[in-house]
Amino acid sequence: MISIHMAEMNKVSENDEDSNVFLFLTENAVEERHGLRLSRVARVCKSDVGGLRTLQRKWTSFLKARLDCPFGDEGSQSLVQDVFFLQDENNLKDSVFYATFTSNLKPSSSCSQFAVCAYKLSDIQQVFRGNFLTLSDSGCWTRYTGSVPTPYPGSCINDEMRAKGVKTSHDLPDTTLDFVKNHPLMEKAVTPITGRPLLVRSTAQFSRIVVDKVTSLDGQQHIIMLIGNSK
Repeated sequence: MISIHMAEMNKVSENDEDSNVFLFLTENAVEERHGLRLSRVARVCKSDVGGLRTLQRKWTSFLKARLDCPFGDEGSQSLVQDVFFLQDENNLKDSVFYATFTSNLKPSSSCSQFAVCAYKLSDIQQVFRGNFLTLSDSGCWTRYTGSVPTPYPGSCINDEMRAKGVKTSHDLPDTTLDFVKNHPLMEKAVTPITGRPLLVRSTAQFSRIVVDKVTSLDGQQHIIMLIGNSK
């Protein structure tokens, strides 16, 4: 079972790049020998209509990366529950995703802990510009060290690509599409701001989250998190 939370970006690039949609999900990790369940953030272009020959009726821009929120007992995995996007009015790249997590597959377990982690949009984008993973002959997932095709895999259509005749995903070359098909995983994980959760609790089961930025009477801005729980 895969749980998905979506967040749409209107504009992220100054190069008139098409919009992104971010998907936050939990799944069994193919790169883990024991099929460990973990959290991921995936990115896809909103204008993606599939490939002309390769990846027909499938996403041509879909890439995903591990989403870390380090807390809980050693060996436990943080599983994303809900996500809220707080847009920065001055610089979109400084916008932040806030997410609730559980450290256990069974929230009713007495060993479960719950947390809130925050991720900067620019940090997520940086991971998707990084190295890819590839499946080796030995069955292990390792860093891909070969050449990367152009246009860069997972890129949304921008002015530079349009000038070269790539106006929709139907125009993408098969070399790029084959690469995306065979290398959907990024090497680096997305880590939270400050490297740790903003909040950790064991007495409340965090579920939904809504975040706002407010200005106090003294002119200072504060982040307000409204978190739903089952207790």
